[in-house]
Parts: sequence; structure tokens; C-alpha cells
Amino acid sequence: MPALLKNVILVGGAGNIGKAILTALTSSGQFNVSVLSRKSSTATFPEGITVHKTDYTPASLAVALKGQDAIVSAIGAQGLEDLQIALIDAAILVGVKRFIPSEYGCDLAHPKTLSMAPVYGQKKHVTDYLKSKQDKIEWTVLSTGLFADWLIHSGGLTIDLKESTATIWDEGTTPFATTTLRDIGTAIVGILTHPTETTNKDIYIASAIPTQNELVAVLEKKQGKIWTKKHVKLQEEVGKANAELAKGNIAAAGLPLVLSTLFDGCGADFLGNGRVLSNTLLGLPEPNLEAMLKSVGL
Repeated sequence: MPALLKNVILVGGAGNIGKAILTALTSSGQFNVSVLSRKSSTATFPEGITVHKTDYTPASLAVALKGQDAIVSAIGAQGLEDLQIALIDAAILVGVKRFIPSEYGCDLAHPKTLSMAPVYGQKKHVTDYLKSKQDKIEWTVLSTGLFADWLIHSGGLTIDLKESTATIWDEGTTPFATTTLRDIGTAIVGILTHPTETTNKDIYIASAIPTQNELVAVLEKKQGKIWTKKHVKLQEEVGKANAELAKGNIAAAGLPLVLSTLFDGCGADFLGNGRVLSNTLLGLPEPNLEAMLKSVGL
């Protein structure tokens, strides 16, 4: 039986998702929570949180990770692969029991996801490496779909609340999972408090699983007006974005990441892909679009 996961260290705790996870961990009152931070970082954390500084050398990581039961990674894109591999190796060396990588996106176990969005490659390399070490360290990979807070309030690729406009990819009929940052934090707590049920598992959650058309219809109802909608061809846009990525234009990375979730049969239609949601196990309500929108301020 997996051991209790009491001492938890969070990596990337200063980012948006990291802050949500840190809040959930500390608010639960069930863990001894600390954070791992680069020596050069100027990030600040709430009073009472122990901060372990590291330069990511094996010796530095060994000191910081010794005595920890679980590592929760919310590390950003710049260190997504190399720093997480270093963390996994150091965790094994000092006997950390569980590693939760910085995934929190589409279903990397789905064969179509990576082919549509090669930018996911770094995440896939990390999860594959971690899974190859499961005789030495337990793992849990959490897939959440799009971050709902960003989807609703970014004014970016799909909807714009201020302008009441929406870009509809293809016909807008593909369901996609989306999860609030608060629910992601709750799910992390749920994983750590259910070590047996979550050992060496790909876990799926969602605050809502709407189609684009369903999402826009609810937003139109809330605003009391019909939105301006623009339809574009999804495959063409993904092709353009990945071509830019191949040239080294990292700024284009966000586009295929989002668009890949909207392909019929791709990695974000969790239920359509036959995945089982762990909402109930992890203390989350069942997916509900109205409740999700309320949670993000609408």
C-alpha cells in the first residue's frame, strides 16, 4: 500500500497554476508544505512557507528534496523537460515517494494529441521518463484540458467577453474539457490524500466539457445579446502555427496548444475518448458549464 504523502514540496509555486495549487495545499491543513525556488528567483511566498533554494545541480536538489514525500511540479515552459528530469532523478536518489509532473493539459496518452501539437513533446518526454521509473518512484499525471480562467478571460483565441466575439473552429461541435485553476488545486489535494487510488495513474478531471457552440450560447444568454462569430478551418490554422514553431517562433506555441484540443477525437474530449473522470474521487463536482462560469466570475 502506498505510504501517506504528508511532506509536500511544490515547484513553480509563483506561477498562476502554482499559486492555485499552493493555496489549495495550505488551505487543506493536511500537509507540511514547502516550495522549491531557483537561487536567482525573487518570487515571494506566503508567511510560514519554507522556501528551498536550488541551482538544480544534483547536490543542491538532494538537500532540498530530502525528507519530502511528494513533489508537485507546476514548472513553466522554460524548464519543462530538463529541470523536471533533474527533479525526477534527484527525487529517486533521496527516496521521494510520489511525483506529479507539470502536465495539466490535454490527454498525452491519446495517440492523436502529439501529432496535432508537437509542442507537447517536452511534456510527453517527461511523463514517459517518469513512467519508466515507476519501480523507483510513484507517479500521477493529471489531465485537465484548457484552463477555464484563461479561456474565459484572456480575450484571445476563442472568445472575447469585452467585444462579444467568438472564433469558432470548424463547426464548433467538438466537446473539450476545461478546468478552473481552483479545481486543479483541489484535485492535487485529492490525489495526495488518496495515494492508493492514484498511484501510477493517468487521472482526468474537468469543471465542464462543452462544445464551443454551447459555451458561446451560454455567454450570449448571460450578456443578453447575439455575439459576432467567425468560423475558421482548424487544420489550416494548426498547420500554420506548427510551421512557425518549426522556425523557432515560440510565440506561436499557444495556438496549436489550444487548437489541438478542439479536434474531433483528439485529446481533450475526455469522455468521448473513453476516459473516466476522477472528479468525485478528488472532491470535485461533476462537470457543469454554468457552475464553471460562475466559478470564474460570470
